Amino acid sequence: MRAGSPHSGRGGFVLTPAEFQREFLDVVRKRKDPALGVAFRGAGKLSNPEALNVYAEGYGARMFESLGENFETVWRVLGDEAFIEAARAFAQEGVSRSRNLNDYGETFPAFLRERFAGSTFAAALSDLARFEWAFADCFNRPFFPPLTAFDLTEFAGCADIRLEWVPSLEVFEAQHPVQRVHRDAGTEAGWNELVDNPEATVLLLRRSPTGVVSHTATPQLVGLLREFKRHVELSRFIEAAGSMERVSEWMNEIVEVGVLASLIPVQPPSST
Repeated sequence: MRAGSPHSGRGGFVLTPAEFQREFLDVVRKRKDPALGVAFRGAGKLSNPEALNVYAEGYGARMFESLGENFETVWRVLGDEAFIEAARAFAQEGVSRSRNLNDYGETFPAFLRERFAGSTFAAALSDLARFEWAFADCFNRPFFPPLTAFDLTEFAGCADIRLEWVPSLEVFEAQHPVQRVHRDAGTEAGWNELVDNPEATVLLLRRSPTGVVSHTATPQLVGLLREFKRHVELSRFIEAAGSMERVSEWMNEIVEVGVLASLIPVQPPSST
């Protein structure tokens, strides 16, 4: 399809580029009848409305496909009819501003909570959707091999070092144990248990070579990762721990869950 003169049809006034984009999006998102849309010349034998309908159908299909991929378990627990209706309503709420289709759906969990407000499962559904979004977002980040306990011995002579977390690290909090129903692929029994038994959950998500792994973290480690979101100097790490015994406990947990990406000397190795 080729764009013609961008006339609005309102007395022949020429649209600005911004108005033209809004008109076109209104058509492809089916807020307007294609016959009332902006002036286009259909390629080949397509009429203007037919050509615009090609864009409209394609736009809706790609948005729905993206939501379906990122929220598979939500789809299963809602069922086809409710999920499709919710996806269509969400598409009418606003236009994605990102050029990356992977970013579409970030506000879908909040949308679901509002859409099903008043139901007994709204909070659980929103938590499940937030978990699936965090999971998908983590999957789309690069994998960085975490350090092992053996790697730490190389920096024993450094006066101070900076501990850097893996770039895919995500601290996820919810009021329901959503990882269980997600793991069970949204079975009816798992979903009912999730709704009926809320339980505060804190998970660490990170990218692995084959997907995403989650770990249940201690409150102490979660607090540390919240305070130092990307990295922390060992001296501040020791200060936050309060004792060498706790430093050892925290470091063991950090290595065990695989969130430590690198150690960078802050000062040259000491001469002693």
